[in-house]
Amino acid sequence: LCIVLPNRRAGLFLRSMIGKKLNKPVWSPTILSIEDFIVKLSGYQLADSVSLVFRLHKAYKECEGDKAQTLDEFLNWGQSILSDFNEVDMHLADAGALFKHLSELKHMEAWNPETGHAGNLREKYLEFYFSLGKLYSVFTTQLLKEDLVYYGLACRMVNENPAERCRDRKFNKVIFAGFNAFSISEERIAEKLVHEGIAETLWDTDSYFLDDEIQEAGSFIRKYISREKLFKKDNFSWKENLLSTDEKNITLIGVAKDVGQAKTAGDILQKAIKAGINLTETALVLADENLLFPVLHSLPDEAKVNVTMGYPLKNHPLAGLFQIVFSMQETAEKLGNKGFYFRDVLHLFNQPYFIALTADNRRWVKQREEYIRANNRVFIRLGDVARDAGTSQQLIDTLFNSWEGSPLKAISSLLQ
Repeated sequence: LCIVLPNRRAGLFLRSMIGKKLNKPVWSPTILSIEDFIVKLSGYQLADSVSLVFRLHKAYKECEGDKAQTLDEFLNWGQSILSDFNEVDMHLADAGALFKHLSELKHMEAWNPETGHAGNLREKYLEFYFSLGKLYSVFTTQLLKEDLVYYGLACRMVNENPAERCRDRKFNKVIFAGFNAFSISEERIAEKLVHEGIAETLWDTDSYFLDDEIQEAGSFIRKYISREKLFKKDNFSWKENLLSTDEKNITLIGVAKDVGQAKTAGDILQKAIKAGINLTETALVLADENLLFPVLHSLPDEAKVNVTMGYPLKNHPLAGLFQIVFSMQETAEKLGNKGFYFRDVLHLFNQPYFIALTADNRRWVKQREEYIRANNRVFIRLGDVARDAGTSQQLIDTLFNSWEGSPLKAISSLLQ
């Protein structure tokens, strides 16, 4: 048995629920997210987004030869191409025909009736669209040779014979549970498995969404019901009526500023803990992912939380430290390596992670700041900050050594 859920988090809760129903050890069914399920059926490994960009650039160079852009130029648009290729495959479009039509459409848009051609600049622009079909073909062929796929490509491959691939994986029964909507390719895979008698679908819907034609949230399931392709006739499960009938206790609290909201949330949870409320059955939902860290700092010490949202690494204070270091090195190189610009150095001294790394040596940091300001130093060299560094000597040596334009030296320094 394989149970397929919309995401991995749902699998954690399902395992917990199954465990509560049992009084003896049993073999667990295979529980997978829809993405993991389709990648598993494909027989290939899912490539990460960074390696995909490098592989796409390799395919691009093979297609364009000497006319190919460098990697840093390519990075500006390579990620968008990857996203487009993924969309093409997720919708099971004929890639060759699609890119051919697209290039012809762009050629018509660029054609100048007065001169009879598009012009040199636009011709180069059009060459890009003409090359997309070939780039897609070369890129996907190279990926498959390395036993790699991106998600859309895995969906396209599995769509060819999902029932056979399920049998190869020894999945005699597949249950798609808790879904509200599928992508086109996911829908076709589930549809084929249902009609082969291998799969069944257990939906996640409520009368409030499903019975009201105006409610957009129920549009996908209403479409599935009208076509009866994703379940057997008279076997639609489940529709509940909880939203309208469950008791609700709603309190609105007006709070100024985001940080105020975070502090208020912490106070509410503190009161809940004192009242004996089980926080494992409590959800704190944030409207903005940037509130995550203010909220975490506002939570009571007794609160054991399971964070299930992402947080961009670029917003983390640690990323800020690396950005300052890059800025220091970049500015120093632009100014002929006379030293590090004083504003970058002072910025570094006040960066939260630098403060943490020099927590036992803050008097020395203060002295170095005063030295830079008192002497009106514009360019700062290693010797200016390393004097009497004590326990921070290794840190200063690492941060203030010039990379000398060497990527390997830069990486070694940042790892250190």
